[in-house]
Amino acid sequence: MHPTPCPFDSGSRRRLGAFTLAAVAGLAATAPLALAAETASLSESARSALTLDAAETYSQPADPAAAPAAAAPAPADPDSFFKGWTGSLEAGMSGASGNSENFGFRVGLGLKRDTSKMLTTFTTSYTYASQEGDKTENRGDAMLRNDWKFGADSRWRFFALGKAEYDDFKDYDWRLSAFVGVGYELIKTDTTLFVPRIGVGITREIGGSSNEIVPELDLGWDFEHKFNQNVKFFNTFDFYPSLKKITDYRIETKAGLEVLLSEENKLALKIGVEDKYDSTPEGLKRNDLTYFAVVSWNF
Repeated sequence: MHPTPCPFDSGSRRRLGAFTLAAVAGLAATAPLALAAETASLSESARSALTLDAAETYSQPADPAAAPAAAAPAPADPDSFFKGWTGSLEAGMSGASGNSENFGFRVGLGLKRDTSKMLTTFTTSYTYASQEGDKTENRGDAMLRNDWKFGADSRWRFFALGKAEYDDFKDYDWRLSAFVGVGYELIKTDTTLFVPRIGVGITREIGGSSNEIVPELDLGWDFEHKFNQNVKFFNTFDFYPSLKKITDYRIETKAGLEVLLSEENKLALKIGVEDKYDSTPEGLKRNDLTYFAVVSWNF
């Protein structure tokens, strides 16, 4: 049996082999380009997906509990000087040691108006006592003071005050004083306020052995500390040296506790001491110490 002759001659076979090799080479050359294009397409899709995920994540509403609370805006100042006042009315018992020894009663009134630009305070008190029908104490005082604040970011303040004192058991009938100066909020927190101050002014005693005007310095401080919401300690101190004679001076200080009795009825108990020292008492005792316990109604 004779073999079937190949349909392709040798030349055809050579041409077919060359064509096959060329096709394989072409595929080998184009495969990396196709793979690169596919990879680029996949990368672009992945980047698009990541971008969408990031956008969705960013657009998610924040957790209200995790966001910091915004600071409450400061209350607006009253639009009139006659608005924004707070006050207290007090009455109770007092005792004295010094130029009079007694146990009597004491009444007082305090007003305050505090704004972003100024602090205005007015205080007045009256004390009376008798023993076996004889008057042993009869005195009163009133003080008006205004502090101008330099700004929300400044601890400095400028103050001016006027004071009048009456006392039956002093060498004078009336003592009038006026001072101006500066103060600095050395400590100011939610619980503690400490304001040292320095000022200059004049004092005049009326109805006594000397009625001349005396220039004086006023070196002192105001201090207040809250132990908690119900108990507060207060202290004021003033040293008045004469600018005419350095050995002549006065010291006045007051300290005590204020305890809240009823928040609903705005009642508080104040207990404390008040001391007045005069280096030139004109034949009287230099030191007068008064202690008091009063109930205060705040309004």
